[in-house]
Amino acid sequence: MTISENREFFENIKVKIALPSKKIVRLCLNKEKTLKFFLDNNIPTCRTYKSGDINKNIFPLFLKPKSGDSSRGAMILNNVDELKKFYNSKEYILCELLKGEEFTIDIYCQKPGKVTCLLARKRLEIVDGMATRAKTYKNKKLFNYCRKIMSILKYEGVCCVQCIYDKDYRFFEINPRVGGSSNLTFEAGYNFPLYILDDFYGNKIKLPSKTKNLYMVKYYKNAYWEI
Repeated sequence: MTISENREFFENIKVKIALPSKKIVRLCLNKEKTLKFFLDNNIPTCRTYKSGDINKNIFPLFLKPKSGDSSRGAMILNNVDELKKFYNSKEYILCELLKGEEFTIDIYCQKPGKVTCLLARKRLEIVDGMATRAKTYKNKKLFNYCRKIMSILKYEGVCCVQCIYDKDYRFFEINPRVGGSSNLTFEAGYNFPLYILDDFYGNKIKLPSKTKNLYMVKYYKNAYWEI
């Protein structure tokens, strides 16, 4: 957010910001406003609730902070007692609990609202909000939804959009940044950092004729220093 808020400063010193306007970044960082954006523009999303809407028959519910990342503060609520204990309407959103395969779509828009390239990642294993196992994924319907989202927002730069397939691709987040596992998309063939540099220097962006189908595993590696 700090970078976007100081766009004019960076532009004055000839630094290219691969982000959209401050208004769009604020919308993306507020998860409640993001869900409303999806609903207002007929993009499949999850239902949200107010505490007065709740009855015992609609549990479990998903509780998430209005701002934040990497699933910090998010949890599943199984009953009214947990709702009373953890829910605060000023800080949290009550959502329908979506069930299905989860996807993150890496997107780069060189021009506002125009998708230059995109590729999805099916999230097969998630640790602390980050995919530790994933594979590349392509689907025309999913990509058309993403193009619609970018077009309506007039989005410019890099982002990663998240959804769960529950009867349809149902969207719940737009992260105005490179994703924690976007390196899978880069390795598959879409070199976002290079495209940003090409755009800055006025070079033509050269996209690959096709991308690789890849499976990715992240792992921890120990390092040692004598002290």
